[in-house]
Amino acid sequence: MAYKIWVKYEDNCPIKIVIDKGDVDDLKKVIKKELPSLDVSRICLRMHGKGVDLDPELEIDESFVNNSKTPIQILSNDNDIRRADWQWPCIKIMKDYWGDEKIISIEEIQKQSSAIFKIIYFNYKDVCTILVELYSRPLIQILQEILIDNDNINDDMPKIKAQDLYHVMEDLEILYNGLETASKSTSEPSMETEKKSHLNHLIRFLKQKYNETVEKQNKTIEKKTVSFDMLWVFYTKDLEFI
Repeated sequence: MAYKIWVKYEDNCPIKIVIDKGDVDDLKKVIKKELPSLDVSRICLRMHGKGVDLDPELEIDESFVNNSKTPIQILSNDNDIRRADWQWPCIKIMKDYWGDEKIISIEEIQKQSSAIFKIIYFNYKDVCTILVELYSRPLIQILQEILIDNDNINDDMPKIKAQDLYHVMEDLEILYNGLETASKSTSEPSMETEKKSHLNHLIRFLKQKYNETVEKQNKTIEKKTVSFDMLWVFYTKDLEFI
């Protein structure tokens, strides 16, 4: 029996693949014939709308048959989010006094289908605001529980100020450590693995971006004096003065 399967490489148009039998690894080889530039050793396949890679040994059956609107996703492992050194995409947006915006790529922009968040450096009137645009559903759900009063967190693709995330970095680390401990004592569901991975990357970004800020914060506490540029670290929303 011939199975007609639609596949889609990142943001390109879907194409139809025909395979008689075999497993997911065989399907990759058939895809290679249609897309010769692909290195099959560096791609993974996912069912449409799913966050888990297909097992290479999974047999092809009727459940793979789909249409052009629900293609199997072909994702490159070159900057795979499962890698410990996954690099988040970054862009700079320059807004002039007339309201016109210019987008400049800082790091190679990863396709939205395989990125979990993107860093935006928004520049306007000599002020740079760092935003984290979230695509990962697990990350969004985590932050919806932590940033309860944030007006943007319930958007489809929330843009959250990095400074707001810095203020809850300790909460994020506590949550990650809890997930890490739980994964060592039980068989971890794939969704929990994904949540832990995505959360780890967000914490990596915050630590990398605010490493010097943490050092300055500790010195400020020791000296008991705060400079103007460090006020945002200490004077947070709902802070109570005594």
